[in-house]
Amino acid sequence: MQNAVIITGGGSGLGKSLAKLLRSKGESVITVDWAGDADVYADLSTQAGRESAIKDCLKKCPSPRSLVSNAGLSPIHEDALQILNVNWVAATVFLENFLKPLSEHPSGSAVAISSI
Repeated sequence: MQNAVIITGGGSGLGKSLAKLLRSKGESVITVDWAGDADVYADLSTQAGRESAIKDCLKKCPSPRSLVSNAGLSPIHEDALQILNVNWVAATVFLENFLKPLSEHPSGSAVAISSI
């Protein structure tokens, strides 16, 4: 697969809706989530989960076109450290790891979605 859009948090909610829309327009999409309907299952609150997800995404698509960093936990989630690791650390790590492949694509792009 080439030129895919990678969407973290793509197993449900906004990420799932975005993946569905892009696929309906003929785009290749790789979704990452720890639950729901995802192409890559990973717990982005852990270093091992983030590393595994990045490796799996790049294995499926060595030259992605776009990254949508959408995974996030609600501020009412019971584990504050898990919120930080998903909402901040995972977003940062994904953007850092996909910078090189995205910069090599003529129309590479990245979007980070955040909430409260």
